[in-house]
Amino acid sequence: MRGLIAAAFFGSEAFIPLLLTTRYGWSLNAAGLALTASALMWSAGSAIQARLKGQCARRRGLTAGFAAMAAGLSVSLLSVAMGWPPLLAVAGWALTGLGIGLSFPMLSVLTMQLSRPDEQGRNASALQLSDALASSAALALAGLLLHARAQPSAPPDTLPILAMSILLALAGAWISPRAFGAGAKAESGLEAASRQKA
Repeated sequence: MRGLIAAAFFGSEAFIPLLLTTRYGWSLNAAGLALTASALMWSAGSAIQARLKGQCARRRGLTAGFAAMAAGLSVSLLSVAMGWPPLLAVAGWALTGLGIGLSFPMLSVLTMQLSRPDEQGRNASALQLSDALASSAALALAGLLLHARAQPSAPPDTLPILAMSILLALAGAWISPRAFGAGAKAESGLEAASRQKA
C-alpha cells in the first residue's frame, strides 16, 4: 500500500507544474503554489490521522485517504479535460495532498506496530525502498505516456498520467481495509453491538 500511495502521488506531482505552465500559461512561481497547497493539506491530513483512535476509525481513515487522493486527482483530470478554470486543478491537487497526509503516516505507524522490535529497522527500510521503487516506476511510466502522446504544436498531455494515478489510488482504497485485518472488523462489530444495546 505504501508503494501504491507513493506511486499515485509522486507519479503525478512532477507533472502538475508542467500542466499549469504549459496549458494555462502560469509562471513557475504561481505553479509552485499548487505544490505548496498540497503540502499544507498533507500536513493537515497527517494531523487528522494522528487524532484517530481505535483500529476501526484508523481503518476508515486509511481508506478515506486513498479515496480523497482518487477524488482529488479526478477533479484535476476533469478540470483539464473539460477546460474548467485552472484553480479547480489546484484544488484537486490540494485534496490529493490531504489524502496522502491521512494515509502515508498511518501506514508507517501500522508497520511499526505489527513488527517485532528486532524487525522494526528492516521493515522501516522496506517501507522506504517500496516508496522509492514504486514512485520511480510510476515516474518512468508517466514519462513514457507523456512521450507517446506528445505533439509538436500542442501542450504536453498529462491526462493519461492523472488517469494512471487515479487507478493506483483506487487500488489502494480497495485493498486498504485488509491492512488492519480481523481486529478492525471485530472492533466494528463490538461498536455496532454496543450501539444497539444503547
